[in-house]
Amino acid sequence: MNGKVREVFKKAYKIFKVVAITILLVFSLWLVIGGAYKKDIGNLSDWISAFSSIVTLIIAAIAYSKWQETKYRDDSYQLQKDIITKNYYSLYKTIDDLNVKIGEIKYKCLDLHHSLKKSVIENMQENLIDSMSKLELTSQEIKGNIEILSMFNCHLNETFKNVNHNILLRIEMTNTTIRTITYSLKGIQMDEFEFMRKKSLNFLATAIDSHERNAKVLKEGRTYLYNSNVQLHEFFVFKPKK
Repeated sequence: MNGKVREVFKKAYKIFKVVAITILLVFSLWLVIGGAYKKDIGNLSDWISAFSSIVTLIIAAIAYSKWQETKYRDDSYQLQKDIITKNYYSLYKTIDDLNVKIGEIKYKCLDLHHSLKKSVIENMQENLIDSMSKLELTSQEIKGNIEILSMFNCHLNETFKNVNHNILLRIEMTNTTIRTITYSLKGIQMDEFEFMRKKSLNFLATAIDSHERNAKVLKEGRTYLYNSNVQLHEFFVFKPKK
């Protein structure tokens, strides 16, 4: 989050710089016109010189304003690019890895119907917790970048807004499922309590089914982001503040 704060201060500094330069330009114009007026009102060359200076300053101000606008758009575009090509790419990579891990758990715990060593189950749990942490972190990065993007008056289009909401909601549901699977794995180690073991296996089967349903919805979100022929800039719209 420190990086986000620095980014906000950087934008505020840029605005302050524009205001300061504008004030200096106005003050310079005042000095030029005032100097020419005091020296000789009737001196045409002084007036021409003053007018030339004014035009030069105006052109410089316009050029600087255009440069700021271009830089503003460039910074906004970089955030848009990060959301799609970095944040969401990382999110779906974690989901792919998670799907493989849960597929292995399903095969070893539900399909083979035999007891696993404690070390194997603990390794499964550690992998699941690691995936859960990555999903939570990446989700926060997406939310943070979208919030910063709004400072540029840039927002998600309506379709992407709904897709983003549904994806992040499904990530929360996936993490809840991961917790259930993790607890269920602990329960199936209780060989001395067969009824507890069977109950944990039932919980595990239900949680894995829930995860597979979430995975299908998340796959639809990926299709929209990467296979819908939507250009990067079309995911976003600029809405100037009123």
